[in-house]
Amino acid sequence: MKRLICVLILALSGMPGLWAQADSLRQLAAVEISASRAAGPALLRPDSLSLRQYQTGSLAQLLGQEGYAFMKLYGPGRLATPSLRGSGAAHTAVLWNGWNLSSPMNGQLDFSLLPVSLLDQVKVQYGGQGALLGSGAVGGAIHLDSRPPEDGFSGQVQADAGAFGFGQVAGVLRARGARGSLCIRAFGQRATNDFRYRVPVAGGSDSLRRQQHAALWQAGFIQEGTLALSSRQTLTAHLWYTASEREIPPASDQGDRHWRSSLGYRYRGEDWDLQARVAWFDEGLTYTDTLSGLDARSRARTGQGEVEWRWWPGKGQQLRLALSQAWGEARADGYGGQAHRRGQGSLLALYRLPRWWPGWEGQLSLRQGWADGRWLPPMPALAWGVG
Repeated sequence: MKRLICVLILALSGMPGLWAQADSLRQLAAVEISASRAAGPALLRPDSLSLRQYQTGSLAQLLGQEGYAFMKLYGPGRLATPSLRGSGAAHTAVLWNGWNLSSPMNGQLDFSLLPVSLLDQVKVQYGGQGALLGSGAVGGAIHLDSRPPEDGFSGQVQADAGAFGFGQVAGVLRARGARGSLCIRAFGQRATNDFRYRVPVAGGSDSLRRQQHAALWQAGFIQEGTLALSSRQTLTAHLWYTASEREIPPASDQGDRHWRSSLGYRYRGEDWDLQARVAWFDEGLTYTDTLSGLDARSRARTGQGEVEWRWWPGKGQQLRLALSQAWGEARADGYGGQAHRRGQGSLLALYRLPRWWPGWEGQLSLRQGWADGRWLPPMPALAWGVG
């Protein structure tokens, strides 16, 4: 009884102190965040610092880790495809200096095969761009562009190493004179991926094993050159080659080979210019599985041509007319080994409206396409923005 009375006295003695404490609660004002459902088109580009940070990585790592696009990854060095605004990989156009890189076999592109060290500039364009870039740009487009080097001669070499047998080296040589320029980029990468992992064992301790048959090897180069025929005429040439060998556990192997080339001519007038370009892509894929005895080979070839005329009448206006034609052929052992061919083209008309007030931009565009001798529905578009 005495012990209970002492506890009550101690508890009651602390009551005045409790009443004396000031209330620490604060009433915060409500915050409202609103956004339109129609986000509209937008253009973002990684800066030079981000490109330098991911020099030893792939384009999938750059866009995915920096938040420019949602990347669907299937493991390090494995298949990586983008998704812009909820669209699929086949609805995202990937353009290299204006040429569509999507494979005619599946309409997609593996971003794990695109090293950042071979790229000068990356731009991510959100929103439907079908009127400008065709039906493959429903969710948006990713532009991979080249820039001419600065005057003089320069070079750079970078090498990295990491765990599980990872190593990469990349280099670039640039030269520019009065009549032209030349830029050569090359890279090589390998990894054994022989990490250790635990396997539960019934009735005993876990078994420690080392991953087998998961190595990766990649190499490639890009060669770009320009030649000034006169003060108004310029020739450009690009050549891009990449090769990849990937081991897929437990007993599969995949090899990829890509040749991409283009040649262009440009004539500059006083307030207009004319450009004609051609491109040729050749890609091959080999997939083998020793357990099932599978040996499947696929190959796709694509030829593209484009003629474009642009006129600047003044006050920010621009009129653009472009005619393009593409031809593709794909052959796969899994589909009988027969070649499947398709031809498609389009005519584009674009008019950039005058800048009626500072920061305002608007444009009208219309694309009429055809495929395999059939006309496609026309695609008009009106876009404007205030900066």
